[in-house]
Formats: sequence, structure tokens, C-alpha cells
Amino acid sequence: MSALRFMIAYLTAPLAITAIELRLWEPRPLYYEAYLLVVYCTVGFLGALLFGTSVYFFLQKRKWTSFWVALIAGFVVAGLIWSLVEVVLLALFGGRYLEFHGYLDWLRAILWPYGPLGALVASLLWVMARLERAGGKENADEG
Repeated sequence: MSALRFMIAYLTAPLAITAIELRLWEPRPLYYEAYLLVVYCTVGFLGALLFGTSVYFFLQKRKWTSFWVALIAGFVVAGLIWSLVEVVLLALFGGRYLEFHGYLDWLRAILWPYGPLGALVASLLWVMARLERAGGKENADEG
């Protein structure tokens, strides 16, 4: 995996949850925002490392490198990372997730925006890998 793909996969993608969840138009106390920033970033990075790496190696081992597999894998990984974030928030704060509507909100967030965002990131990584392989073949043919 190239350095640029690594940066996108393991640095940029987990920050998307933080950027979406810490919206500026929802006023919250600064200490709460700082606490949530630490929680979202930590869990996002750990989730990307745990789920993203596992799925990446699983797909590579099975040689499942089709575009549609990347889309599905990105959607699933993003959903798993968001679920991990929600479990940690539930453990830290308790709250409304013990009622039915809380679970619907959790599922809604997986369906939009996090699942499609994960699929978008995975599709970008797939295209980058395809371009790297095509560039590597051209260089091998020249040499």
C-alpha cells in the first residue's frame, strides 16, 4: 500500500466521523467538544486499524479486488467503525440508546452518511490502487 493510500485510509477516513459529528451549528460547551473530539478520533483511528486492516488483508488473501467488493467493504467498515463509536459513547455517557428510537438513529447514521462515505473512500482507494498497478506495468514494460 502506498503512503498516499495509507494516509487516506487510516488518517483521513477516521477523521470524517469527527468532522461530521462535531458540527459547528450545534452549540455545545467547549469542554464537551474537546472530550468528544478525543473520543471520536481515538475510536475512529482504532476502528480503522482494527476493521479496515482486517478487511483489507481478508480481501487481499481471497483476491477479491473487484470495484463492487471495495464499495461493499467500505460501507461495512464504516458501519462497524460508527457502531464502535456508538458503543463507546454508550459506555461513557449511557443515554438514549437504551430505547428503540436510539437504535433507529444509530442505524440511520450507518445508512447515511457513514456507510456511503466509507464506500466513497474505499472506491477512491480502489481507483488509486488500480492506477498504481497500471503505472507499475508501464514502468516494467519500459525496463
